[in-house]
Amino acid sequence: MSFVGHRRSVSSDADMAGPPGSDSSAIGGIQSDVDDGDERAYTVEVAENATFAKAKVTSIAGIVDTNVPGVVGPSARLQNSCGKIKKADIKLSDIPDAIRPQFKTHFTPSLLEFVGRLGGWDDPTTDDVIAIWNDTFTDYAVSTSDPRDNQLVLVIQKLAQDKVDSWRNKLGTAGIAYWKQKFNEKSKDEIIKDVEHYLAGDDRSRIFYYRDIKVNESGETKYKGIFQSPGFSRVIAVHCLATAMNGQIGPLDFAADDRDSWPAGAITLSCHALKRGLNYFRTGKLVIPAAPTGNFSRSNWADRVDFSEGAPKLIPSTSAIAAVVNKLKAEHWNKIITAARAAAIQRDDAPCGRRY
Repeated sequence: MSFVGHRRSVSSDADMAGPPGSDSSAIGGIQSDVDDGDERAYTVEVAENATFAKAKVTSIAGIVDTNVPGVVGPSARLQNSCGKIKKADIKLSDIPDAIRPQFKTHFTPSLLEFVGRLGGWDDPTTDDVIAIWNDTFTDYAVSTSDPRDNQLVLVIQKLAQDKVDSWRNKLGTAGIAYWKQKFNEKSKDEIIKDVEHYLAGDDRSRIFYYRDIKVNESGETKYKGIFQSPGFSRVIAVHCLATAMNGQIGPLDFAADDRDSWPAGAITLSCHALKRGLNYFRTGKLVIPAAPTGNFSRSNWADRVDFSEGAPKLIPSTSAIAAVVNKLKAEHWNKIITAARAAAIQRDDAPCGRRY
């Protein structure tokens, strides 16, 4: 059970073909010279974090020792008698040392940029995660269709989901932190009044969504700068930093004229995060319910069916916001992301170098 790097040299046909007796296109695969119809048993011993691991292949043809370049045992815990690992036990140390830094600096930003474009609470599929992994780590590619890679796919998927969950938690935390700072010097009564003001309306249009709100001479209220309020920019900045790479503020693939690049899910979650923060200040002071009620989670904030009045009633907590987000135009997106990036570079954890 191991990650295999297929390092090939374009200067040598022998290198292109892979090491003798191996199948250079398969992860953890060692190809025998005997026909497929012959009976054979394979025993592979992998040294953890070794640059080269000796694979012993036992077959009716005898024992052949083969040095396979790039074989790295993700963890000794994978080398048990049944070759399985418990999902709860998976850690970052289960991937090779050589690519662990890039997991954080390249794989994770690419993953979160992809997830930010999904529906607010949608998770990436296994195929999505593995496609991003293989694109990032071409020398450590795995296949969801190869049974020999099942445990490796499980490791990657679990680590990826941990990053997605952490990203959502940071958005939720930012939503509370913004209001905590804004209400810091206000009295209890002032906070209660402000909360009612900001939550006015419904999920399709609330006061805190907008940068500017003005009443003209005829008494008509004009709203400008949707999802560009200081609070929104501060929360969306978390996504911009989470998707930063090589010193550049993310999302790197964003283009105002490309709908497929718009981080609609990140905006939807940011809206939930700010609304959640306001709800926790309804009494005039910050009161966060105990888990699981207080968690920033799908079960608490996604669409749900309410049976409290007998007949089922859909509560469109997420879809109502998503409907508004989906109506945004290119000019809106350009201003939203520009404002969020500007907020991101003001943070202490903003990357150095080119900003965006």
